[in-house]
Amino acid sequence: MNPLVSPAPAAGVKPSPFTGQDVCAAAGFTVDHGRTRPVFDSDVWDLSGVVGLSLSTPPEQTVFHFTAIRNPRWRLVAKEFLFARLAPGHEAVRELGGAFRTPLGIRTCSQRLKQVTSWLNWLTDQGVTTLGDVIQEHCAAYLEWRRWIRDDKGRPIRECEPDHKQYIVLGTQELASYTDLFTADAYRPGFRPWGSASAFAVAGAPKGGRQANRTPPLPQEVFQPLLAACLYLVETIGPHLAAVHRELEAEPDGPRNRDAEGDRWEFFRKLVPHQATFASL
Repeated sequence: MNPLVSPAPAAGVKPSPFTGQDVCAAAGFTVDHGRTRPVFDSDVWDLSGVVGLSLSTPPEQTVFHFTAIRNPRWRLVAKEFLFARLAPGHEAVRELGGAFRTPLGIRTCSQRLKQVTSWLNWLTDQGVTTLGDVIQEHCAAYLEWRRWIRDDKGRPIRECEPDHKQYIVLGTQELASYTDLFTADAYRPGFRPWGSASAFAVAGAPKGGRQANRTPPLPQEVFQPLLAACLYLVETIGPHLAAVHRELEAEPDGPRNRDAEGDRWEFFRKLVPHQATFASL
């Protein structure tokens, strides 16, 4: 058996509507020539070859490891959930009344997988083997456990911020929107963690999901001189810097071979022709 592919569904269990499908094709992603194109059935989706990824995207967020979910049946649940979030236009997803219609980006899906994995593995630790047995008490206990930042011995240090708790709640709630899609396991019909309450409300986040800026604003006596200096650097120094740079680059020896202190001062003399103005800032 391939260790990177979940076991086939048991007899009598309907196959997933996404079986054998190209994840990138379904999501509308363009992939660099020769790079991996993950198939739904794989327990590892390598999306690092997708064209247009932000340079700030950490490499670990472009590879989805469903193997981190200890219950093999729940790996399939997570894959169907993430496939539906990446490709909401798929015919099997369009038919769902409660499904989300806007596709998520790769980084956001990576965060969703992290939260779902934590939730499902916590349930495994509690002895829960089927999502149909999940009740609100499980959800409340899970949030109480996750709401604390803990030390390396598991002792609570401080409570996490509301925006973090919001994502913890979403990891439990959003699975309820795909109950009719899941083929291996699902919440019982009609069950949604915290009922109709939003993740914002459950997490205690401010209305609109945004917290107030806790960094105090700069006082005007600091901000105005700082802004004036920045504008001077951009509007006055900048053009001279570019011109002097071009002049020095054009010299035969280049700027890096100039070793006389006089040359360095001459550089700054050209760079800052209005020294009195700069000194007054």
